[in-house]
Amino acid sequence: MAKSLISLGANLDHRVATMVEVADRLHRISRDHRAVFSRVYESIAIGGPSGQGGFLNAVALIDTDQDAYEILDTLKQWEIELGRTRNIRWAPRTIDLDLLLHDQVVCHTSELTLPHPRMTFRRFVLHPCCDVAPEMVHPIAGVCLEDLLRQLNAEFNDVAVLGGAPEDREKLLKGVCERLVTHGIDLEILAGDIPLCSENMTEAHSDHKGSKNQKGDLPRWRISTDTKHPGQLLNTPHKISQTPKLLIALMEPSQIEKLHSESSDTFAGPQLVIDNSSSTEAAADDVAAAILAISHLPVPSKRSLSEGSERQHEG
Repeated sequence: MAKSLISLGANLDHRVATMVEVADRLHRISRDHRAVFSRVYESIAIGGPSGQGGFLNAVALIDTDQDAYEILDTLKQWEIELGRTRNIRWAPRTIDLDLLLHDQVVCHTSELTLPHPRMTFRRFVLHPCCDVAPEMVHPIAGVCLEDLLRQLNAEFNDVAVLGGAPEDREKLLKGVCERLVTHGIDLEILAGDIPLCSENMTEAHSDHKGSKNQKGDLPRWRISTDTKHPGQLLNTPHKISQTPKLLIALMEPSQIEKLHSESSDTFAGPQLVIDNSSSTEAAADDVAAAILAISHLPVPSKRSLSEGSERQHEG
């Protein structure tokens, strides 16, 4: 019997009804037909096409005899049955079901990555996770989920970037700047081996300084670059005054495999591992989305999935 954490998200019509349907199904595949559900949270859409509606998010904790691949197959089949399509990355969706953790299983295959590679820095995932399993340990970071969320709540908004050539990091950070200024986020780059800001990056900051998003000014962020080998993801300051809220590691595919096989030597905190073969555009999208996912707090709603048989409908 294994404990699995599963995230639920939806931002198209009939969000509540769809999530309650999934809750019913999760009850049925859990031991004693009893799944445990977090509160339901409201969050903004991060990444993907503009103009999306807000998300409802929740997390379920289940005990099951299914292995991780069986659960994955079940979740993907449910998504199809409930109308999920996968044409555009991070597009609006009727339902999004992700296997986050399956006991302490660690794997990285074309079909499945465990733990979920973006769960450590997504508040809309970590907040509901901590409702149902705050003491569950992330098998790569080596700390519990509550500690990961506590790190996101730290005072300083510092990010460290490891790996990749200096010119690759400069292109990446330029792309991140261009994406974040449109959200009113001021990004300061602290670097030893690359320019602090290119001319275009400096102009972008000047043009958008003081800009606000719909919820007001977001905090200033600092990104530090480092030339250390990305396999050495140790819990060190990386040229900044505090342990970073997020570590970005640019790695070769073989290094990613090694990271998953030697999890005890990794950075004990939120991290985003990016394949060096990814395009600069895709990598910048990932980093900007990660910072936005930390910056925006999900809001608990009055909705509940605790009783899956209680059908709820939106007006």
